[in-house]
Amino acid sequence: MGNLKTFIILVLTILILAAAGFLVFNILNDQNPAEVVTNKTSSGKKVENKVSNKTKEPVIKLTVDTEEPNVAKVIVHVLANVENDKDSIKSIILPTGDVLNTNEYDYEITANGEYTFSTETVNGEKTSQTINIVNIAEISAYNPYIPEGFSYVGGEVDTGYVIQDAHGNQFVWVPIPNGYLTRNVSLNGEYSDTSTSAMNLENSVAKYYGFYIGRFESCQYNVGDGTVCAGSLGGQIPWTNVDFLTASQACSATATALNYPDDIETDLINSFAWDTALAWMDENVEGANKYSEAITFGNYGVGDNKTILPTGDFKSDIVNNICDMAGNVREWTAETYNEQNGKKKTGKDKSQIVYRVVRGGCARLNLKPSTRTGYNQETSDEYWGFRMILFKK
Repeated sequence: MGNLKTFIILVLTILILAAAGFLVFNILNDQNPAEVVTNKTSSGKKVENKVSNKTKEPVIKLTVDTEEPNVAKVIVHVLANVENDKDSIKSIILPTGDVLNTNEYDYEITANGEYTFSTETVNGEKTSQTINIVNIAEISAYNPYIPEGFSYVGGEVDTGYVIQDAHGNQFVWVPIPNGYLTRNVSLNGEYSDTSTSAMNLENSVAKYYGFYIGRFESCQYNVGDGTVCAGSLGGQIPWTNVDFLTASQACSATATALNYPDDIETDLINSFAWDTALAWMDENVEGANKYSEAITFGNYGVGDNKTILPTGDFKSDIVNNICDMAGNVREWTAETYNEQNGKKKTGKDKSQIVYRVVRGGCARLNLKPSTRTGYNQETSDEYWGFRMILFKK
């Protein structure tokens, strides 16, 4: 009898263990479904390999930092995951085609349109997602960009839209609706302007339909670490007794010295910028005389008083919020004067002298704002100064 009970218990135990094993197998099989792939070896024997037939697909989530209308830019936050497993993501692919080995990225957009982002897992699975951006302000002459770190001060686009950096330097937007700069002597072989300033400005205007001109004649600006660059501040005595190269280098150094954004460039004003600004200023001057051709607006001195005034102090020489283009100090430009008295000039070392163009009048000389005069670029004068331009690359 005892042996019978032992036998029954043994049989029941075996049945219970078999049932439990079958249950475990089904549970595991449900969690990891697989297909059987049969391959033949070179000997002809069949070999069975179990291969997973269910791969988790990646998901891309796109979110924007703002939905406000007429913004300058939108930041799209890209997040790629595989059921919240970021380590399964191999890369994300930006609309530009750039591949980044990350699952998360902030992408800056400055123009409306559709943008497609893709992602790939370490197992080779891919997916993509498209977002349509519609709230960026359209680029035009009447929608000036404001560089990061600058703020709007006042004025309208038609009559002088003014911005200011963190140091108080001010610039005025010159709108160019057709995207083309003006130059009054383009057919005159005596003058040329192939400066880097001119070429870079031309490219910028074609994209952004305008540029910023220094509101004031440039002054010396001490950054504080011993670095001196050009400033555009009101109420300052202009930087004079400066040759062309010093003026040009001072203007180019401003963007770096004052930590302007990488896409912003500062340069010495060129002939295109000067002529374009004058043409725009002429539009807002009442009376028969154009501003560019008159000798009645600027500080040309009175009698024996040939005093250079602080920038912006001479109120009759403020047009479209731009100060002292007519007088106070004459201003270097990047333009080249090719001939002096009809002949090429050489120095004592036989090297050719480079002549640059000075524009406008000053406190001791009443000349029209449009006036051009060529001088040796190494010359300086107590009544000569310069002015900056600022634009987006």
